[in-house]
Amino acid sequence: APYHFIGGANDVGSTFWNATTPARVRVLSVDTQNETVTLKNFGGSTEDLSGYNFCLGPGQYNQLNAYTNITGSLNLGPNDVVMFDLTSGTGNVTALPDANGGLGLFINPVFGSNSANDIADYVQWGAGNQPRVGQAVNAGRWDNVNNFVGGVSPYTYNGGANDIGSTFWSGTTAAAVIRLVSLDTQNETVTI
Repeated sequence: APYHFIGGANDVGSTFWNATTPARVRVLSVDTQNETVTLKNFGGSTEDLSGYNFCLGPGQYNQLNAYTNITGSLNLGPNDVVMFDLTSGTGNVTALPDANGGLGLFINPVFGSNSANDIADYVQWGAGNQPRVGQAVNAGRWDNVNNFVGGVSPYTYNGGANDIGSTFWSGTTAAAVIRLVSLDTQNETVTI
């Protein structure tokens, strides 16, 4: 872990050194019905997210500081969360695909990169092989191009700072739909 000097000019000794863990920002939830994405800092240092970007695929990205309706702060402290209402954005990411899609969280706007220095996190739902998943796999941010989160929205991350892939995500179980097919009042029968 990196160590930081917290003492003054005349202070000496190990008492004046503090070990900190870097920030580790992850996508915590994706809600395609309400068009929200929640991020969490699993690390030990505050991270400024204003330069980070959401990316749905080539040509579909938006810097986080372009959203006007957020719950929380772009200066994300350890264990803090921030939720973005994507409909309040001014760029290309103002809605999420409902049935299937993928969302990348980029640290730097190098959208063709395969580097973990550029891609903070990734999640795909509904089907595999979504845009940017190959990059996420190469960067160690997703486990396999074919793996995806099942169920329906909202999708929730259940892992820790370094857990990757669909194993650590869950979708909501789809509600069963029961329909009345027929009602026979003469014979007093109901078919559902």
